[in-house]
Amino acid sequence: MGTLILYIFSICLFHATLGSPVNCSTEIRGIRPDVKRLNGLWNLKAVMGMFDPPKRTCSYSNIRVSENKASLWGFFSPMARFDGGIVGSTRIHSKEGSLAYSYELIKGITGIMTFTQTQPDSMILQLRKNNRVEVSALFTKGTFLSEAELEEFKQWGECNGLQGYRELNISINYAQKCFGRFHMSKQLDEIKDNVTSWNLIAKSSSNFDRNYELRILYRARLEISKKGEEYTLREIITAPTDNTLLELPFTNREGPDGYKVQAFQTGEDLLLLGVLTEVGNTLYLASRNTTAKQSAINRFKTQALCFESKYLYFIPGGIGEDDDAESCADKLEQMVPINFRESVGKWILTVSAYEKVETALSYSTALHGFTEISIANNKVHLSHTSIHPGILYLLEKSDIEVDESSGHILYKDTAEGIRSLIYRVSPNCIMFVPDLLPGKLYLNCHPTHNSLSEDIKKFVEYANCRKYNTIVIKLHSSFCSDLPDEVTVLDVDKIAGSWKLAAVASNVPKWNVNFPSEIQFVINDGEVVITDGSWKSKAVKIQERRLQYAKGDEITMEMRFYDLVEDSLLTWVGNAQQDKMFLVLFTKSGLVKPEDVEKFKHFAACLSIPVAFIKE
Repeated sequence: MGTLILYIFSICLFHATLGSPVNCSTEIRGIRPDVKRLNGLWNLKAVMGMFDPPKRTCSYSNIRVSENKASLWGFFSPMARFDGGIVGSTRIHSKEGSLAYSYELIKGITGIMTFTQTQPDSMILQLRKNNRVEVSALFTKGTFLSEAELEEFKQWGECNGLQGYRELNISINYAQKCFGRFHMSKQLDEIKDNVTSWNLIAKSSSNFDRNYELRILYRARLEISKKGEEYTLREIITAPTDNTLLELPFTNREGPDGYKVQAFQTGEDLLLLGVLTEVGNTLYLASRNTTAKQSAINRFKTQALCFESKYLYFIPGGIGEDDDAESCADKLEQMVPINFRESVGKWILTVSAYEKVETALSYSTALHGFTEISIANNKVHLSHTSIHPGILYLLEKSDIEVDESSGHILYKDTAEGIRSLIYRVSPNCIMFVPDLLPGKLYLNCHPTHNSLSEDIKKFVEYANCRKYNTIVIKLHSSFCSDLPDEVTVLDVDKIAGSWKLAAVASNVPKWNVNFPSEIQFVINDGEVVITDGSWKSKAVKIQERRLQYAKGDEITMEMRFYDLVEDSLLTWVGNAQQDKMFLVLFTKSGLVKPEDVEKFKHFAACLSIPVAFIKE
């Protein structure tokens, strides 16, 4: 897959016909590269190569660099049906004033990608193979570059044997306006009827169409007929009788003479359809209803600009009243992009929103919560901790696939199919959207971030827009974000022997707490027996980290272990269904260290269970 992506990306910029390199020692002059500034969206302004670039080139890129790795993702015309880029590159030594990374071009062949920041808002990308520059591209954060900088870029390219200089007219800030505006949809695949009809609301085309310049009221519609894998698209205008303006057969999105048809994701009961022909491109917005909301029209206007279509037509009476000034999609698109590295760390649960009141009530008992994203042994680890009275609930996932190509983050546990989307709400807060647990949204913020009013307001607006109207605001505090870690794999040999009681906290009345002053773990061929001399019970290991046992005819209890060290044993013992829970501190020697007592008291306070006993 990586090889295909690299090949596609190269084809986007060049058509291979090698030229003769010119000996030249001139280096690109750059400023000290700013890694933070290089990260983000860049418009492509000019490009040169060892061959003539084609007419269609990438319009903007999403670049992510760090001190160790880099990735570049190019976004083409929406009708290209794919994007491509360079991922998984590794930092190598480079000359002062630039950042260089190596990547596998194809199996056995390594390329070098170099970023040189010429100005705070302009940057040159070079792609090298066999120590020779084959691609050079000039990017800008905005829409304008000076003639002097363009000329210097061109001269440097010619000096290094590059040709086919092509300069792009950046009529709008494509990177900022178009990023995330087009996502492929399988809407056409889901058509089941022989003929489906949509009311045309708006049309944007690269060609002038006199049929829509009528000074009388008219209606228009799109008809899509399907027979097996064969489709036919018809554009029909009624003014006053039906007149078919376009009849286009296609299969698998491809039609005769290079025609192409593609549906894009849009609002409910809407169809956003792109059509590319040899004479131009057209973007249609159609609806199951006779009208579309103003927010959909506003979004379509921006999409039309990104589609590079010149003429915009609206069907009379096609714009209806809007319930909200902005659609939910627009609210999400206003959130700033986030990359994976920026999501690493601990995030405190601040607000949650639910579609159903019953769901909110089942989650409302949580006192605190936090999510931690980390990397260990080159694998992504994601954990959610929810703190309820007397107990912790922990959801952990390791070795997760990460996709950040859309500017947002998609985490996917391939083993269980669990997915979670992360959006950035502000520099200090992110939103989790569980993909397979619909009806829930979570706002998590940095532990040190306390000015939350604007972030909460933005989150609540989006939640209400999604009709997740039950909002639960938590006490945002880092007080319980540094709890002891539960052991991931329990080594039963480490708990073998006798342990003396040092402290107990419990949610049951103090006079009902009857804990032995000493317990013993007897290990025999991996089996564990718990005893205090008056009773004993065989324990069963569950989840590779916990023990489960029953004392006589009493209820089954579970034992969890935290921060297991040589002389101290911090455990949680209980049965959540019976609301019977204990936090217990044991020691081997009988001596209690002050730091262990403080850790125990802090843990008990976070679980909101009172301390029943501490050995002096």
